[in-house]
Parts: sequence; structure tokens; C-alpha cells
Amino acid sequence: MLSKGVPMFAAGDEVCRTQQGNNNAYCQDNEISWFDWDLVKQHKSMLQFWRRLIIFRKSHPRLFRDRFFDGEVNRRGLADITWHGCRLGKPGWHDPHGLALAMTLGARREGQDMHIMFNMYWYMLEFELPKVKGKKWYYAVNTALTSPEDIAEIGKEKRHKGSFCKVDARSVVVLISK
Repeated sequence: MLSKGVPMFAAGDEVCRTQQGNNNAYCQDNEISWFDWDLVKQHKSMLQFWRRLIIFRKSHPRLFRDRFFDGEVNRRGLADITWHGCRLGKPGWHDPHGLALAMTLGARREGQDMHIMFNMYWYMLEFELPKVKGKKWYYAVNTALTSPEDIAEIGKEKRHKGSFCKVDARSVVVLISK
């Protein structure tokens, strides 16, 4: 839901439905291809997360832009996309053991910029944050938190303080500028 283009997910992902590794289950007339409606009740918090994530995506046009990134810089000095690792401007593309990636998406005009951090490591990592002229960073998503704190309702994001952000193991944090 954070990538450019059309998001791809299978029906039932939003309630933890599994086909047990079978990616071609159309010919299965059994539990592998059936939708268990009890999952909706069992995984209400996951369904809420997906609903809010879809609303988040719809409210941030930077995530579904209709043209390629070209390095355009906004009034706050942020390029349309900049790649990082735990340190700004150092994505570690050639590190075979790299388990951290971040990107900054500079919004056009007065829209909200976005900084997305992916920690694929099994320990917490600290990510350096870019400065945003005249604005501050706010937590929109933190997948390490439990529901309903994992994703903020639009307009109810909590402010981040400091020039670094701690991202828990195996999680994603999305900050937006305000």
C-alpha cells in the first residue's frame, strides 16, 4: 500500500486469511480457497489496520502518482524521492547484508511530505530523519504497535521529536510532515 502504482493483495489478506502457500488455489474446492467469514471477527484489529491504510493511501496522492520520479525539489528542499539507510543518503544498495531502507517522498506544493522506514533487522534500529523546512514529522504508521495505535486516524497523528527515529525489529514506520 506504500508503493507507486496499483497495490496488489489477495482477498482475505486484510483478515489474515491464508491459502497455506498455494498461490494457484482457483481449482481447490476446499478450505484452501474458501473464505472463512469468522476471520473477520477473529482479526478485527487487522481489518481496521487495512481500512485505515487504504484511507491513508487515498489521502496521500504522492503514493499513486501518474509519472516517474525526476528529482523535482519542493519548496521545503525535499526531492520527489530520496533513498536512505539508517543514515540519510546512504541506502546501502550494495550491502549484501543490508536490512534497513528508508525513503523520503517530497510532496508537491503544500502537501504532506512522507518519510518511510523499513527495519528488516531482528533488533531495533535508529534512522536519521531529514529536516523539513517549516514543518515537523508526525507518526502515521508504526507496525510494531498494537491496534489501534499501529496506524493513526487522519488528522490525529502524534508528533515525533528529535532528529532520529527508533524503528522496532521487523517493522515499518511512516512519518508525515505537518
